[in-house]
Amino acid sequence: MSNAFCSALWSADYLLKLASFGCAGVNLHGGGAGVIRTSLGGHLPGENLTPDGPALAAEGSFYTPIAGSREHGFKARPVLYGMKLAGALAGGRMRPVSFDRAAANASAWAAEMPDGRTRIVVINKEAAQKLHLSLATKSSAKLWRLQAPGLTANSGVTLAGSEIKAGESWRPVQEELLASKGGEMQIELEPGSAAVLFFKEKKSFEA
Repeated sequence: MSNAFCSALWSADYLLKLASFGCAGVNLHGGGAGVIRTSLGGHLPGENLTPDGPALAAEGSFYTPIAGSREHGFKARPVLYGMKLAGALAGGRMRPVSFDRAAANASAWAAEMPDGRTRIVVINKEAAQKLHLSLATKSSAKLWRLQAPGLTANSGVTLAGSEIKAGESWRPVQEELLASKGGEMQIELEPGSAAVLFFKEKKSFEA
């Protein structure tokens, strides 16, 4: 489901996993379907696997971050939102994360940024279960949410309440401010969503 929101969570998780292994850059295949088809000898993998495959292929290759054409314009696919979420940790030094996620299908990634502040990305891949986290920190944080109407949604995707639109500069419009109470910060993620936390203090967590 290359045009569904679940691909945004996949791309963010995949990119940050590679970053944790020390990868400095990743190329996700994109571009027009015609170019990809020609490079593969006239075959576009996946085009005939689903009823909407040909329509998706007409806009661009599968799992492309940006789809469209000069004639009809371009639009951001969910994969691009996942890339932008993961990009919040770009330039930072990846740090190990451990959390008690029980049976939840979730992941978390952290980085120490050049200014000494910590950023954390949390991804809840559960389709129907909320994720509740408690962080041991005395710092406050700013939070951006990556969300959509559902994992299979192919529209209504937003990061920090904002869509990525052609010809417009993206900027966050919904930033939540989270405070620490009694040395802990409570976070709740909806099913099938993700978030990035920007901690304000350089020493966000106790050693």
